Amino acid sequence: VADASHELRTPIATIRANLQLMRDERLLTPEDREALRNDVIDELDDLTALVGDVVELARGTKLSGEPGEVRVDEIVSAAVERTRRRAPQLTVEVTTEPTLVYGEADRIARAVANLLDNAAKYGRSGGVIEVALNDGTLTVRDHGPGFHDEDLPFVFDRFHRARDARSKPGSGLGLAIVRQAAEAHGGFVEAANAPGGGALLRIGFGPTVELGDA
Repeated sequence: VADASHELRTPIATIRANLQLMRDERLLTPEDREALRNDVIDELDDLTALVGDVVELARGTKLSGEPGEVRVDEIVSAAVERTRRRAPQLTVEVTTEPTLVYGEADRIARAVANLLDNAAKYGRSGGVIEVALNDGTLTVRDHGPGFHDEDLPFVFDRFHRARDARSKPGSGLGLAIVRQAAEAHGGFVEAANAPGGGALLRIGFGPTVELGDA
């Protein structure tokens, strides 16, 4: 909450300012009124997303729900379809193999979705996102600008935003949630610049379970 305090104050202050302007509605043109209403809705959406991310981080690195067997390949396939719908300007190429782990399906799904959302955010229009699930490790590569060398050690830190990313939407918590989900399952995360350009992110969710043993 201490880390989030500044991020929480910013949309609240913007909403307050817009509502104060709207009190003098008679002085505003219809276009200005509509723009203010839309801005309030956008800020509320951002605030809702931020609160949801903070709540997710508050779960910590211990499994807190009812762990069970989770088909990671099915989660990845669903997340890829969602990304294709939400970012039709990008091509998502995916290869998966049946992968079973023991853990919390919702946390794994959130981490996978965050990785794909991050790739879609930085991918260039007409570009490709490459997704591969092999040997229990999920790799997501975009063809965007990649990471600055000075940012690489902090990619998975809470609220870290590279200087080129500060104008983009998001709370700065997405990749921190990815790392926390991996750690909760005894897994790992890695970030690197891909050969030829773009960001390369990997995540593992701990030991896999043989499908024949399920």
